[in-house]
Amino acid sequence: MQKLPAPTVRLLLVAAADPTGDPALLARAAQELGISTGELAPAEADGLLDFGLQVTFRHPLLRSAIYRGATSEERRAAHRALAAATDAELDPDRRAWHRAHATIAPDEEIASELEQSAVRARARGGLAAAGAFMERAAAFTTDPGRRSGRALEAAANKQLAGDPQSALAMLATAASGPLDELDQAMLKRLNGQILLDLGRSGEALAHLVDAARRLEPIDPGLARETHVEAMRAAYSAGRLGPGALDAATAARRAPARPGKPRIEDVLLDGLAVRFTAGYAASAPALKRVVREVCAEERAEWQGTGPWVVPAVLARHVARELFDDDALYDLAIAGVEITRDHGALAMLALALTTLAYMRMVEGDLNAAAALLDESDAIAVATGTEKVGYGRLSLAGLRGIEAEALVLFDAAEPELVAPGK
Repeated sequence: MQKLPAPTVRLLLVAAADPTGDPALLARAAQELGISTGELAPAEADGLLDFGLQVTFRHPLLRSAIYRGATSEERRAAHRALAAATDAELDPDRRAWHRAHATIAPDEEIASELEQSAVRARARGGLAAAGAFMERAAAFTTDPGRRSGRALEAAANKQLAGDPQSALAMLATAASGPLDELDQAMLKRLNGQILLDLGRSGEALAHLVDAARRLEPIDPGLARETHVEAMRAAYSAGRLGPGALDAATAARRAPARPGKPRIEDVLLDGLAVRFTAGYAASAPALKRVVREVCAEERAEWQGTGPWVVPAVLARHVARELFDDDALYDLAIAGVEITRDHGALAMLALALTTLAYMRMVEGDLNAAAALLDESDAIAVATGTEKVGYGRLSLAGLRGIEAEALVLFDAAEPELVAPGK
C-alpha cells in the first residue's frame, strides 16, 4: 500500500467505502475527485482488487483494512465523492448514508434524509437498517426534542430487529432530552419490551403496566395495545411471576378504544377475564379472538406492527384451548412474517412454537433444527434463549441422562420470583 501512487490509494479507499462494488459508481466518484480509473492499474497488478463487472477485493478483510487504515478526513472525502456520484432519485438511501459519513457537524437536512431512508427501510421489512438510519438521523439532529424523538424511534426499530443492547443505548439518548408526556410513556413502554426480550419478565411487566396507565388519558388505543403487551409479560412471568393479577385488573379498567374495537381489544378483554375470573369465563371470547387472528389478512397487520404481539398471545391461547389447528396456522404464519421482516426479537419465539408443533407431529429432527436456529438468534442478539422447547424435546426423545441435566439447569430459573 505504501508503494502505490497516491491517486491509486485514494481510489482504493473509495472502493472500500462502497459495499455495492458498482464499477460505474466508482468511475463517477473518481471523476468527482479528478482521478482516472486507470490509476487502479497498479492495485490490480498487485492483485489487491479486480475492476471488472464488479469491483471485488482479493479478501473481504482487505477492504476493511484499507478503510480503517485511512484517516477520518480521508474517509469523509471518499464518502463525499460517493454521495456526489450517487443518483438522488434512483438511490436516495445510499446517498443519504454516504452524506452522513462525509459530515461531522449536525445537519438537519441530512437528518431528514436519513429519517426518510428509515421509513423506506422499515416498509421493505429492513428493521435493522431502519434502526441504523434513525440512529444516524438522531446524531445529526440539532433540536434536542426532535433528537430525542428520533432516538426513541431508532430504539423501537432496534428492539424489533433483535438488538436490545443498542436499543437500550438509544433509549438513554432519548431520555437525555426533552420528551412530552406521550413520548415519556412510549419510552417506558419500550423499556418494558426490551426487558422482556432480555428475559426479565417481572421488571418488564411493571414497566408495561405503568406505561399503559400513563397512555390511557393520552391515547386509549395505544394504552390498550400496551396492556396487551403487559399480558404477554404476565404469560412469560408465569404463575409464579409478580403482578399478573394486578396487570389483568388494570386491563379490565382500561378505557375503551374510540370507534370499532379491534382484535387486540377482544384479546385484551378475554385475557383480563382469564387472569381475574378463570378459564371458563374467558373461553368464549378467547375462542373468538383465535379464529379472528387466524383469519386476518397478514397485509393488514403490517408485518411487525400490531400483528406480532397479538399473534404471540394467540398462540398461547390456542394451546390453552387445545386448538391445534389454529396453533399450527399461527406458528407457520409467525415464522414467515417475523423472518420476512427481520423481526428477530419475535422470530426466536415463533421458531420455538413451530418446533413444538413438529414435536406433536413426531418429527423430532425438524424440531431440533428449529430450536437450533432459535438458540442461534438468541446468541447473536444477546437475548435469553427460549428454554421450554429444549425441555420438551429432551423429554420426548426419552434420553433420561440428557433430560435430567436440562431439567436441573432450568428449575432454578423457572421458579425464580420476578421472572
